[in-house]
Amino acid sequence: MLTMWGKACELAEMTPPERNRWVDFLRAVSIMAVVIGHWMMAGLYVDPAGELRRGDLLSVADWTHWLTWGFQVMPVFFLVGGYSNSVSWTPAKSPRI
Repeated sequence: MLTMWGKACELAEMTPPERNRWVDFLRAVSIMAVVIGHWMMAGLYVDPAGELRRGDLLSVADWTHWLTWGFQVMPVFFLVGGYSNSVSWTPAKSPRI
């Protein structure tokens, strides 16, 4: 784990200073929220007969409905992705000398 963290720090130091770190942070957080949100939706439970079942957590536990508001990150993901693509597209379409 420490090796991976060290590699991440090394890559961060090589990143150009003009790169927008806030955008990178928002992209990482939104992707993690999508993954964690989908992971939490798959709920395992024991039915009245004692068998282990797989179901949708939102239908098994009503108290989880409010959690969906915290995982509405797809607009952030697409806006940040659009910004990132526009930043990379601008120099790509400029004439080369």
